[in-house]
Amino acid sequence: MEASLKQWLYDPTVGRLVAGLVGLLVIVVVVRALKRGLAGRIHDPELLTEFAASAKTAWRAMVRKYLIEDARTTPMNTLVANDNWLEFTLRYVVDYRRRRATKDDLFSRIMDLVDASVGRVQMASGTFEVVAAPALTVQLKGAQAGMRPPQ
Repeated sequence: MEASLKQWLYDPTVGRLVAGLVGLLVIVVVVRALKRGLAGRIHDPELLTEFAASAKTAWRAMVRKYLIEDARTTPMNTLVANDNWLEFTLRYVVDYRRRRATKDDLFSRIMDLVDASVGRVQMASGTFEVVAAPALTVQLKGAQAGMRPPQ
């Protein structure tokens, strides 16, 4: 039993798997810490919750009347991480007349936090260059070689 356990522990494949899992765990911990930090720094009770209480009351009346899903009306943020980037989504209820102003306030605060990080957090985007289009051959139905199609 002890020999098979040692063989399993010293197997390079198992080592790579464990290293990958530990790396993934570290990434998850760092991402969750970033998420909590971002939410705590941009969350302003007046900015995001002033409309939420009345929206919650109105939404509950709609749920009773139309039998629809009881959606969350309190502010929340979610995170999607893939191999290329981290995508934070902020969800909040706001008076329709304040949509643009609220969004501007939130993004201004986020940009201020990015600037204040002194390079620890940076913005990036992908740039792709289209070098040349491939040659395209078009053959019209019923056209003969060397003849132009009717106009």
